[in-house]
Amino acid sequence: MTIGQNVAKLSKWIDASYPASMDAELVLRRRVGKIMNEAGEVAQALEGYTGENPRKGVFDTSDHVMAELLDVAITALGAWEHMDGNLGRSQHVLEEKLLAILRRAGIE
Repeated sequence: MTIGQNVAKLSKWIDASYPASMDAELVLRRRVGKIMNEAGEVAQALEGYTGENPRKGVFDTSDHVMAELLDVAITALGAWEHMDGNLGRSQHVLEEKLLAILRRAGIE
């Protein structure tokens, strides 16, 4: 199974957790809003890793920051899959997007 197919499987599971009567726009807002939540968790982990708050000091690890970054990526891809009908295409489309960025940057 590809990454895209696995992300779609997870996205379908998340979609199924919402009541069938829930407005589609609200579901989309929740799916996209979850990305912001995950980004906040990255920020908290980074604060702990860098010791940004002198009262708390260093209380987190680079591994935790990196894990939270992956949570953001998976959540974003899941929202993308939701919008695309959970067809498992996110990996392919992400690769195309990355190649386009590399070409624009002249580093392909």
